[in-house]
Amino acid sequence: RKGAKEESKGGVVSDFTSLLEVEGGEDPGPLGLDFEDLPMKPDHTVRPIWVCPDGKIYLEAASPLYAQAYDFLVAISEPQSRPDFIHEYKLTPYSLFAAVSIGLETHDIISVLERLSKVYVPETVKEFIRQCTATHGKVKLVLKGGKYFVESEYDDVLR
Repeated sequence: RKGAKEESKGGVVSDFTSLLEVEGGEDPGPLGLDFEDLPMKPDHTVRPIWVCPDGKIYLEAASPLYAQAYDFLVAISEPQSRPDFIHEYKLTPYSLFAAVSIGLETHDIISVLERLSKVYVPETVKEFIRQCTATHGKVKLVLKGGKYFVESEYDDVLR
């Protein structure tokens, strides 16, 4: 993993490109960043996914846990490529917002990724998930008497 750097606009990181910085400004090349130094979990052979620091997730289609992992990844990420053996997904702010809007909690998303991943979920991914899901549900737009009102339990959000 190369050095990580966090940059945000309005408190939410828009993409992993702002979280990752290639060391020395070098070009990562046509195959992207090299994550071969990510430590594998001792029982990695029974886990179906790889979670990379750049927000990409790879799913083994031959895994016995494929169906469960597939359903979860479709709920939290955007499919990028789904050939026969390895499927590629990408975490985005929109996919995470959609996941939270259907009832998934931030800590549940992170814990399920940890449970399914062959590698330890990188801190950049955890922080990205936290930032993208932190503001969901804090404000409601309510129609009362023909007028719209913004309601929130959080005073700092209303300011």
